[in-house]
Amino acid sequence: MFGEFYAYFLSFLESSIKDMVKAKKPPKPKRKISKKSLERKTLEGVASKSAVRRLARRGGVKRFTSLVVPEMQIEMANFVKKLVHDAIAYAEHGRRSTVTASDVLYALRHRKMHLYGYN
Repeated sequence: MFGEFYAYFLSFLESSIKDMVKAKKPPKPKRKISKKSLERKTLEGVASKSAVRRLARRGGVKRFTSLVVPEMQIEMANFVKKLVHDAIAYAEHGRRSTVTASDVLYALRHRKMHLYGYN
């Protein structure tokens, strides 16, 4: 009688120890960031009001209305988004996870915009 109880007790201990070893704490939930908010945050710095003004001055514009700024911000954000998308495509085709300067240059050439001074 005691031998059977002892064997049962040992098997119970072994199974409970295995269960304890297998049981791990669940990972903490990570904070989810939506893609829209991420794009909004990253593209705000690209097309600020002062950046639009600097580009307009470089293009030879003396004065422009305040209604131009939101339109230019949208266009600049779209341009940067498409350019980055093309550059990432070139990097993925080269089986690289890092986008290099040459990838950006190839993306610009794909859009018929040549940037001279970089090899």
